[in-house]
Amino acid sequence: MNDTNSASKIFRRIVRCDFEAIFAGGECTRFALRLHDRWNYKIRGIRYPNERNWTHVWALKDADLGIDIRGIYPETLIAKLANGGKDALAEDVDAESIRGFLLGKEYSAELAVALDELADKIIDTHERFECVKPVDGNKITALLEDLQHTANQASASNHDA
Repeated sequence: MNDTNSASKIFRRIVRCDFEAIFAGGECTRFALRLHDRWNYKIRGIRYPNERNWTHVWALKDADLGIDIRGIYPETLIAKLANGGKDALAEDVDAESIRGFLLGKEYSAELAVALDELADKIIDTHERFECVKPVDGNKITALLEDLQHTANQASASNHDA
Protein backbone atom coordinates (compact mmCIF):
# COMPACT_ATOMS: atom_id res chain seq x y z
CA MET A 1 0.00 0.00 0.00
CA ASN A 2 2.95 2.31 -0.52
CA ASP A 3 1.38 5.66 -1.30
CA THR A 4 4.13 7.99 -2.49
CA ASN A 5 1.55 10.73 -3.10
CA SER A 6 0.51 10.53 0.55
CA ALA A 7 4.15 10.55 1.70
CA SER A 8 4.97 13.61 -0.40
CA LYS A 9 1.86 15.34 0.98
CA ILE A 10 3.07 14.62 4.53
CA PHE A 11 6.55 15.98 3.76
CA ARG A 12 4.96 19.17 2.38
CA ARG A 13 2.89 19.50 5.56
CA ILE A 14 5.99 19.04 7.70
CA VAL A 15 7.77 21.80 5.78
CA ARG A 16 4.73 24.08 6.22
CA CYS A 17 4.52 23.17 9.95
CA ASP A 18 0.92 22.05 9.40
CA PHE A 19 1.12 19.57 12.25
CA GLU A 20 -2.59 19.38 13.01
CA ALA A 21 -3.27 18.40 9.40
CA ILE A 22 -0.70 15.63 9.72
CA PHE A 23 -1.82 14.15 13.03
CA ALA A 24 -5.55 14.77 12.65
CA GLY A 25 -5.60 13.86 8.99
CA GLY A 26 -4.28 10.33 8.84
CA GLU A 27 -1.43 10.05 11.34
CA CYS A 28 -3.51 10.13 14.55
CA THR A 29 -2.54 6.48 14.96
CA ARG A 30 1.14 7.37 15.11
CA PHE A 31 0.53 10.20 17.62
CA ALA A 32 -1.47 7.91 19.92
CA LEU A 33 1.13 5.16 19.59
CA ARG A 34 3.92 7.55 20.63
CA LEU A 35 1.98 8.36 23.81
CA HIS A 36 1.39 4.66 24.41
CA ASP A 37 5.04 3.75 23.85
CA ARG A 38 6.37 6.54 26.05
CA TRP A 39 3.97 6.27 29.01
CA ASN A 40 1.91 3.16 28.39
CA TYR A 41 -1.29 5.12 27.85
CA LYS A 42 -4.22 3.12 26.59
CA ILE A 43 -5.17 3.72 22.96
CA ARG A 44 -8.82 4.32 22.15
CA GLY A 45 -10.66 5.02 18.95
CA ILE A 46 -13.85 5.18 16.97
CA ARG A 47 -14.85 3.71 13.65
CA TYR A 48 -17.87 3.86 11.45
CA PRO A 49 -20.36 1.02 11.99
CA ASN A 50 -19.36 -2.15 10.14
CA GLU A 51 -15.94 -0.67 9.30
CA ARG A 52 -12.67 -2.43 10.03
CA ASN A 53 -10.40 0.62 10.03
CA TRP A 54 -10.38 3.28 12.71
CA THR A 55 -11.81 6.70 11.93
CA HIS A 56 -9.77 8.38 14.67
CA VAL A 57 -7.62 7.17 17.56
CA TRP A 58 -6.16 8.89 20.61
CA ALA A 59 -4.41 8.07 23.85
CA LEU A 60 -6.31 7.90 27.11
CA LYS A 61 -4.93 9.46 30.27
CA ASP A 62 -6.69 8.63 33.50
CA ALA A 63 -10.28 7.46 33.19
CA ASP A 64 -11.69 9.91 30.70
CA LEU A 65 -9.07 12.32 29.36
CA GLY A 66 -8.27 11.76 25.71
CA ILE A 67 -5.10 13.12 24.12
CA ASP A 68 -4.74 13.84 20.43
CA ILE A 69 -3.03 16.56 18.39
CA ARG A 70 -5.66 19.08 19.48
CA GLY A 71 -4.77 18.64 23.15
CA ILE A 72 -6.28 17.02 26.22
CA TYR A 73 -10.06 16.83 26.38
CA PRO A 74 -12.77 14.58 27.76
CA GLU A 75 -12.83 11.45 25.64
CA THR A 76 -16.47 12.01 24.69
CA LEU A 77 -15.54 15.38 23.16
CA ILE A 78 -12.66 13.94 21.12
CA ALA A 79 -14.97 11.20 19.83
CA LYS A 80 -17.63 13.77 18.90
CA LEU A 81 -15.12 16.02 17.12
CA ALA A 82 -13.95 13.05 15.07
CA ASN A 83 -17.53 12.07 14.28
CA GLY A 84 -18.91 15.32 12.94
CA GLY A 85 -20.25 16.47 16.31
CA LYS A 86 -22.30 13.32 16.88
CA ASP A 87 -21.87 10.87 19.75
CA ALA A 88 -19.58 7.95 18.91
CA LEU A 89 -18.74 4.76 20.75
CA ALA A 90 -15.07 4.71 21.80
CA GLU A 91 -13.35 1.33 21.89
CA ASP A 92 -10.02 0.02 23.10
CA VAL A 93 -7.43 -0.23 20.32
CA ASP A 94 -4.62 -2.77 20.40
CA ALA A 95 -1.20 -1.13 20.01
CA GLU A 96 0.08 -4.04 17.92
CA SER A 97 -2.73 -3.57 15.41
CA ILE A 98 -1.70 0.09 15.13
CA ARG A 99 1.91 -0.95 14.52
CA GLY A 100 0.72 -3.31 11.77
CA PHE A 101 -1.44 -0.60 10.24
CA LEU A 102 1.51 1.83 10.17
CA LEU A 103 3.82 -0.80 8.64
CA GLY A 104 1.17 -1.39 5.98
CA LYS A 105 1.54 2.22 4.86
CA GLU A 106 5.06 1.28 3.70
CA TYR A 107 6.49 4.71 4.37
CA SER A 108 10.21 5.14 4.00
CA ALA A 109 12.20 4.72 7.20
CA GLU A 110 13.13 8.39 6.87
CA LEU A 111 9.49 9.50 6.88
CA ALA A 112 8.49 7.17 9.72
CA VAL A 113 11.35 8.46 11.90
CA ALA A 114 10.55 12.07 11.00
CA LEU A 115 6.91 11.59 12.03
CA ASP A 116 7.84 9.89 15.32
CA GLU A 117 10.32 12.64 16.13
CA LEU A 118 7.79 15.32 15.21
CA ALA A 119 5.13 13.76 17.45
CA ASP A 120 7.62 13.60 20.34
CA LYS A 121 8.71 17.20 19.79
CA ILE A 122 5.10 18.42 19.82
CA ILE A 123 4.29 16.42 22.96
CA ASP A 124 7.45 17.66 24.71
CA THR A 125 7.29 21.34 23.76
CA HIS A 126 3.73 22.53 23.14
CA GLU A 127 1.94 24.09 26.10
CA ARG A 128 -1.27 22.20 25.51
CA PHE A 129 0.56 18.96 26.31
CA GLU A 130 2.13 19.99 29.64
CA CYS A 131 -0.30 17.75 31.53
CA VAL A 132 0.42 14.74 29.32
CA LYS A 133 3.55 13.60 31.08
CA PRO A 134 2.84 11.45 34.12
CA VAL A 135 3.57 13.08 37.43
CA ASP A 136 6.79 11.82 39.02
CA GLY A 137 5.90 11.06 42.63
CA ASN A 138 9.58 11.14 43.66
CA LYS A 139 9.95 14.72 42.40
CA ILE A 140 6.84 15.82 44.28
CA THR A 141 8.09 14.18 47.48
CA ALA A 142 11.50 15.84 47.10
CA LEU A 143 9.88 19.23 46.47
CA LEU A 144 7.68 18.91 49.56
CA GLU A 145 10.66 17.86 51.68
CA ASP A 146 12.64 20.84 50.38
CA LEU A 147 9.77 23.19 51.18
CA GLN A 148 9.45 21.73 54.67
CA HIS A 149 13.20 22.06 55.22
CA THR A 150 13.10 25.72 54.08
CA ALA A 151 10.12 26.42 56.35
CA ASN A 152 11.92 24.80 59.29
CA GLN A 153 15.03 26.92 58.67
CA ALA A 154 12.95 30.11 58.44
CA SER A 155 11.17 29.22 61.66
CA ALA A 156 14.46 28.53 63.45
CA SER A 157 15.90 31.85 62.20
CA ASN A 158 12.87 33.75 63.45
CA HIS A 159 13.08 31.98 66.82
CA ASP A 160 16.77 32.87 67.24
CA ALA A 161 16.16 36.56 66.42
